[in-house]
Amino acid sequence: MPRRDLIFGCLVLTLLGLACAAPSAPNPLPVAELADACAGLDEMQCITSDECTLIFTEEEREYRCRAAEGRCERGFRQHEGDAEACEAKEGCRYVPGQCYCSPDVTCICGGGPPPQCVEAAADPES
Repeated sequence: MPRRDLIFGCLVLTLLGLACAAPSAPNPLPVAELADACAGLDEMQCITSDECTLIFTEEEREYRCRAAEGRCERGFRQHEGDAEACEAKEGCRYVPGQCYCSPDVTCICGGGPPPQCVEAAADPES
């Protein structure tokens, strides 16, 4: 992604109340507005947001961006987040992506679920 597109994406996220740099304070947008804002993001914007989560739908075999749910997803950026960042939150566990390739990387493998930070007792497929 060209740098100006990334800067523009960050500006859009900032205007929507979503963070693009450091983790932000609690979401200032109502839940419905945040859901709409996340749904309008492209894949790269979604995985760099700490208020949105990219999921892979097995049925449609496509990616969907939705508002982050719960304390494990909120504040976790899938693009640069790792097990250490996720599991620093009590009760959260890291689920690595399976054959996921972010838009800014050229990969042999692609088309699988992205990394997730989930409740330790939660099933990552649900």
